[in-house]
Amino acid sequence: MEAARARRDHLAALVAHDPAEVLRVAVPAAVRDSLPAEVRDLVEETVEAAGELEVLHVDHADSAFDHYVHTLVTPAGRYSLHFAGAVPEAPTGSRLNVRGVRIGAAIAVTGAADVLVDKAAAVPNTTGPLTLDLALDGPVHATNAYAAHVR
Repeated sequence: MEAARARRDHLAALVAHDPAEVLRVAVPAAVRDSLPAEVRDLVEETVEAAGELEVLHVDHADSAFDHYVHTLVTPAGRYSLHFAGAVPEAPTGSRLNVRGVRIGAAIAVTGAADVLVDKAAAVPNTTGPLTLDLALDGPVHATNAYAAHVR
């Protein structure tokens, strides 16, 4: 039991910095299923999860440390997503199906190939009519965000 706890704690600390290593050493599902229940609950698990994506940008005083935080909100809970490869281009509010390895409240994902975007959410104020108040001419009506930027 202690070895399983130590492994879980090590992988939980590692997932944010090296999800590729977590994926490389993950216990195969068949091996996990053969473990005693009390040990199995401590071991990482291959999962498929569906939910809504939240994407946040973290700004640091030193911009070299800026990064994005991806969270999948599911009926079972919130899971931080950690990508070993390419991150899918999906905005906050997108519905995702993700395949990866779960350790606690984190899921290590190989990359964009293991993420299916069901529905990409529209970014607010990028579709439909816009009203812009310009100091020179008063209100200007544009049909979309692109037209609003055309001078």
